[in-house]
Amino acid sequence: MTLHEAVEIVLREYKRAMKPAELADVINLRKLYTRKDYNLVTGSQISARVGNYPEFFDITSEGINLHDSRIKPFKDFSIQLRKFLHSIFPGNEYISEELNATLLFFIYFNDDLPTVSQFGAKNVLLQEIRRFNENRFDSDIFATLSDLIERSFSEFDAERLMSLIDRYDLLYFKPTIPEFSILFNDVVNTYAWRNKYGGAQFSTPKALSPLIASLYLLGEKSHVFDPFAGRASLLTELIRAQGRNISLVSAGDINDVSVKLGSLNIS
Repeated sequence: MTLHEAVEIVLREYKRAMKPAELADVINLRKLYTRKDYNLVTGSQISARVGNYPEFFDITSEGINLHDSRIKPFKDFSIQLRKFLHSIFPGNEYISEELNATLLFFIYFNDDLPTVSQFGAKNVLLQEIRRFNENRFDSDIFATLSDLIERSFSEFDAERLMSLIDRYDLLYFKPTIPEFSILFNDVVNTYAWRNKYGGAQFSTPKALSPLIASLYLLGEKSHVFDPFAGRASLLTELIRAQGRNISLVSAGDINDVSVKLGSLNIS
């Protein structure tokens, strides 16, 4: 293990900025890294090493922290959630990807995540999704989510999902809305990008969205209309780049699921 990998491990476990000397104490105590001369790691050594990796670490008056300390748990959770859903819906990647995006959205915007109780994991999960939909979004996509969980999840599946949510401590790690929006746009459009837009799932290529969004400068209070929005990958990039000039966004698509996921993407 390298020294900067040891620093990353400690920062992820402690979930806060730490001074170089404090990091050195933990690394030495746990013997995460051994110098070639077998001397103890020092705070100055950590400062020097971290300074070589500005793409990974932030250095502030509070100490050293990770650039992605808030968003990485959500990224890791999304990867594991996708694998979990594929195990429940084998051979139906389209459903798995739709549920992955919807559950990720539900978890990020829900301040009271479900936990297993005497009422059963599946029952608690369904009640929480319905409450969230009634109080926050009133969207058909959450009704679809509830229906799929009710028909396709066993009690054991619901317990596994809750255990997965708890493992990543997602209430503690809250990325900013701009950080989450980038991740969510990727999650929403991953299926189309990965499958070369097969099955009538078309999304603006990820590399092209920023370019297209910068080609035309919008005037003040612009009304943006995209009749073939898909899952809104281009619209989200346009809002990110020129949102201050946009007063109204209208979008549509022939695909019902794309409309639902696209609505969440730009919400």
